[in-house]
Parts: sequence; C-alpha cells; structure tokens
Amino acid sequence: MPAPDAPVPSDASRSRVRDALMVGTCCASIAVIMGLTAGAIAVVPDIGRDLGGDQSRLQWITDAFPLAVAALLLPAGALLDRYGRRRGMLVGLVVLVAAVAWTGGADSVDAVIASRLLAGIGAALLFPGTLATITATLPPERRQVAVGLWAVSVIIGAVVGLLVFSVGVEWWTWRAPFLLIAGFTALVTVLTLALVPETTAEHEVALDPVGALTSVGAVGGLTLAVTEAPVHGWLGATTLVAGGVGATLLLAFVRWELRHPNPLLDVRLLLDRRFGAGAGALFFLFFAHFALFFLSIQYQGYVLGSSTLESALGVVPPVLGYALTPLGPLLARRVGRRAVIVLAMLVAALGAAVCAGMAIGGTESYWTFAIGAGLIWSGVGLAMAPPTEMIIESVPREKQGVASAVNDLSRELSAALGIAIAGSAFNAAYRGSVDDHVATLPEQVGETLLASPAAALQLAAERPDGAALTRIVQDGVIAGWTWGFAIVAAVLLLGAALVARRCPGRAEERRMASPLDVARDEGAAVPA
Repeated sequence: MPAPDAPVPSDASRSRVRDALMVGTCCASIAVIMGLTAGAIAVVPDIGRDLGGDQSRLQWITDAFPLAVAALLLPAGALLDRYGRRRGMLVGLVVLVAAVAWTGGADSVDAVIASRLLAGIGAALLFPGTLATITATLPPERRQVAVGLWAVSVIIGAVVGLLVFSVGVEWWTWRAPFLLIAGFTALVTVLTLALVPETTAEHEVALDPVGALTSVGAVGGLTLAVTEAPVHGWLGATTLVAGGVGATLLLAFVRWELRHPNPLLDVRLLLDRRFGAGAGALFFLFFAHFALFFLSIQYQGYVLGSSTLESALGVVPPVLGYALTPLGPLLARRVGRRAVIVLAMLVAALGAAVCAGMAIGGTESYWTFAIGAGLIWSGVGLAMAPPTEMIIESVPREKQGVASAVNDLSRELSAALGIAIAGSAFNAAYRGSVDDHVATLPEQVGETLLASPAAALQLAAERPDGAALTRIVQDGVIAGWTWGFAIVAAVLLLGAALVARRCPGRAEERRMASPLDVARDEGAAVPA
C-alpha cells in the first residue's frame, strides 16, 4: 500500500500519460511505414545480386509499396471512419507483419514484389488511422504538440529505416532488416491493442464504392506514371498509358464526387483556403524532401565515393534540421501559419540554391552539401506540422479518416513526383554531360558510361585510364545534381508564392471556426 502521505495521481495526470502512450504508439506505426519506404532503396542492389532479375523488375521492389499505399489511402480512410480507426490499424499491422516477414524469406524477385504490394495494402489501412485517432481524441491544447510529434516521426522513421537497412546489408544480409522490422511491427501491434482507443465517426459514413474505385484507379495510374517515367521516359508507352488512364479516372472521380450526396471526398474542400493551402504546402515540401533524399545518395555514392552505409550516415547531420518541427506550431501561434510556411519554404529554397550553386562556384564537398541540405530540411521541418493542422481543422470529426488520408496522400504523391522529376533531370543532365566524351571512348565503354554512373565507375576501376573516366562520370553526376536542385528551388519558390496567396492570414485564421472543435464543444462523443 502507498504511504498515507504519498501523492495520488490526478485524473488529469493519468489522462496525459494515456495520451502520451497513445501518441507514441501511433508515431511508432508511422515510423515503420516510412522506414520501409526509405530503407528498401538501400537493399535493391543486394536483392538483385542474390535473386537475379533485370533492372525493370528490381525497380518494382522500390515502387510497389508506395504505389499500393497511395492508391488505397482514400477508401481506407473512409473504411476506418465507418468501422473504427483502431480496428483498421490492427488489421493493417497484422497484414504488415505477415508481408514484411514474407519479404525477408522470399526466394525470388517476384515474391519480393508481391510481398511489397501486400505490405502497401497493410500500410494504407494503418496510415490514416494514426493521425485520425490523434485528432479525434485529443483536445486542441494537446493536439498541436501531438501533430508536431507525428510529423517528426515521418522523418525519423525514414532516416532510421535507411540506417537499419544499410547496417543490415553492410554487416549481415538484406533479409535481416525485414525480419527485424517484422518483429518490431508485431510489438507495435500489441501496444496498439493495449493503448490506442477505438474511435469512429459520430454519424454513419457512406462508403461511396464508385468514388472509391475511381480514386484507386486515378491515384494508382498517376503514381505509376510518375514512378515509371525515369525508367521508360516521360513519353514512353507505359508512362503515357498509365498517365492517361489516371487522368481520365481523376476527371470521372471529380465529376462523381460533385454530384454524390455523400461523397468519399468532397472535392470542394480543395477550395477551402485552409484545406487547399495545407494540402498544397505538404505537396511542395515533400517534393523537396524526397528529391533531396534521392539526389544526396547519388552525390555521396558517385562523387564522394561513399558506401551505402556511409551515405546513410552522411544524411544524419543535415537531417537534424527536422528538430525544428515542434517549433512550427509554437511559432505559428505568434505570427500565423501562413508566415511560418512561406518563411520555411524560402529557407528551403535557399538551401536548394546552395546545393545547385556549389558546382558552379567550385565548392563541391560534403560540407557544402550538408549546409544546403541542412537548410532544406530545416525549412521542411519548420513547416511540417502547420499544414497538417490546417487540413484536420477544416473537416468534421466524422471525416477525420478521409482528412488524414488526404494529408498522407499529399506526401505519397509528392514523394513519387519528387523522385521521378529529380531522377529524370539527373539522368538527362548526366547523359548530356558525358555524351561529348562517348565518341572518344571504345564503343562498349561509351555505352556503359551512358547507361549507368555506377557501372561506369566499376569499369573505371578496371582500366588504366580509370582516373579520367572517373572524372567524366563525376562531372556528369554534378551536372545532374545541379539541374535537379535548380528544379527543387523553383518548385519551392512556386509553392511559397501559392501559399502566400491562398493561405489565410493570422487575423482571418482566428475568425475561422474549426468543424472538428465545434463538434467537440457541442459534446460529441469521441471514443466509440
């Protein structure tokens, strides 16, 4: 028995502890998803050496997971709103455990691709439930900090996942990280069952099967087009067919949702200044984030000669800029969200300009890269949470699953587009740079030089003129790096201009009522 004078925890203290454990569990779930997204990039070459397979099939090991997630997010969000967010999270976690364990034991490339698709289905069920649970259960004074932590976990998961997979490949085998993450996901499943409350919409949510099917086809087709464009070309048959189907179904989805009495997603929300500006800001920010992620691995590996693990470790110092994420909501209370987001985008654009200009200024080095990347990630981190808050505050509680899905979809689409456009710019500038030297080299060497920087560097190590060939490759990589970051800077400046025009100012923001908090004030029950 406690001593008579021992302090008794108050109900408020116990509530804060329960909320903290719930938020931590939701953040761990998101970290798993982002770790699987980023980490797979590190192990694809090892899977190819172990299981075989051509480059096109190996590319699908990376693409299958985010494609499934992006395509299924909107209908998954509606399902969770109707049948229970914790229930959907648990189903997603169980599917994820089975799929990741299958990947770790796969004996063919096709099995790896299939398991990654299955993992994407599980992640699509899990992803929107985490944020929707946080926003539906926490009062406004705790919600802002929790959303900031949720946003930080997106990046922490990606970086930790990249490190875990890189260490696994370096010291053991490509299978080890998948099996480790399967075990960790099983632990998160138990914690979700114990710590996460069940929540559903207060009113019955219509599932809108036509809207669900057309949204899956539209998002799936457009995501497939932008992920396959660097492989098949922007005018390739695969890209054009997938993009055409996706665009057609997107138009059909919008027309159907405008006429449906209970739409899956009321597309008029995009005209809402908070909702539209929040979704747009996340799109531009994550475009820069994933483009930087892709280009930094190329630069460190091909120019600095870093291994996979060294490249992953090299990302850690600049990515610490994400420590500014919790500062975003606090600063927004003082000066307004629009000012914070625009300022952060301008800081990130400055970082992209530093990265693009380092070759022009002759200052190529790890530390110049780290400074530019640090500015980009600091800007993205500072502006990470306010757009998410704007999205969830624009939608009533019964649609929080769908609102969370839109929030997540902005990230997934920008990830695909950021990597695709940065990859296309990198490849085009690289080929343009090395093309002048192809005529002076033996035919086989010239073809290898055009096909792949990695293959050209491996060939250079075996030739007596390897130093000259290495310099040609590195100049080409720097050219691709420069053009890639010039595009990132332009995209961020465009995003800053659009947010400055569309996002409500501080005074207007204070006058806007939040449907989420109005429902709370009216005494709507939160837990199911």
